Amino acid sequence: MITKIRTLGRKIIDWIMVQLFILNLRACFPELKNQTLRSINEGGDNYTVEFDDGLILQTPRRKEDWPRMEMEHRLLSFISHEFKTLVPHPLYFSDGSGKCGTMIIGYRKIEGTGLDAAGDVPGDPDSLPMEIADFLAKLHNLHGKTDPELAFCNSKTGRYSKKHEDAINFFRKKGHEILGADDYGFVNRYIESVLDKGEICSNGSIIHHDLRAEHILVDRESGRISGVIDWMDGCIGDPSEDFAFIIRDLGYEFYRKVMNYYKSTEKQDIARRSFFYSILSFFNDITRCYERDRPKACDLIENLHNLIEVLRNNADILNAS
Repeated sequence: MITKIRTLGRKIIDWIMVQLFILNLRACFPELKNQTLRSINEGGDNYTVEFDDGLILQTPRRKEDWPRMEMEHRLLSFISHEFKTLVPHPLYFSDGSGKCGTMIIGYRKIEGTGLDAAGDVPGDPDSLPMEIADFLAKLHNLHGKTDPELAFCNSKTGRYSKKHEDAINFFRKKGHEILGADDYGFVNRYIESVLDKGEICSNGSIIHHDLRAEHILVDRESGRISGVIDWMDGCIGDPSEDFAFIIRDLGYEFYRKVMNYYKSTEKQDIARRSFFYSILSFFNDITRCYERDRPKACDLIENLHNLIEVLRNNADILNAS
């Protein structure tokens, strides 16, 4: 009963916040005042509305996420010149000052189905891995032409971000309990070897930083990528992070194909760090549900064991230097 009341309370709060958001965006952009819209409350970071003509507008749920949305706006404003159709092009932006009262970003909706839900798509089975590899190679190579003002995106200090630090601390505290002695020892040696070699870096590449399968959109008819969305975590950082969720969400064989087509002189090092970030992503998610949603945590732990088995069977990844 308490859980149901809390869920209902959250829904009511969300509804109120969306209505306030609609009032703010219509005050900020009067030209949108007479257009009809609908609320899309997907994801935990933003309140989102979609207008009938396919215009998407978002505002952060929490004010502490305003810098991330500002980062997204500046990053997309830069890279959208390089990717004419594959990334959102910011059309509206408010920094929260004046009559707007909140930070807002707006762009045209990119049509497509998330790769996690696309199922079998037509065409050559190598075409999607090739397209993803080409997209990432082009994105990661933008560091040579980066707008100096985007340097603020590299807001993380030290060898790894706070998110990674939290995951590592949780692993050290609960990893033995979660994985068992054998897998814990194996993963611990692997993580410490990556950290000891100082491999966690920020080499000036632009990265998506949250490239889950659901953020890669596919045209079900053509079988081609139609867009890459959700850039709120985008920054200048380690390109290895963009492969972490490809391993996790799409499987090792798909990841191998992507890496085969990915053009870089640092493939071995990127592969080694990609598994490091993939493991940390599991512990980030397990941290949030370990105590309050054991079934979900158990599913994540089972998938993590599968990833560890892949890593055990590919010594070349562990031995990359």
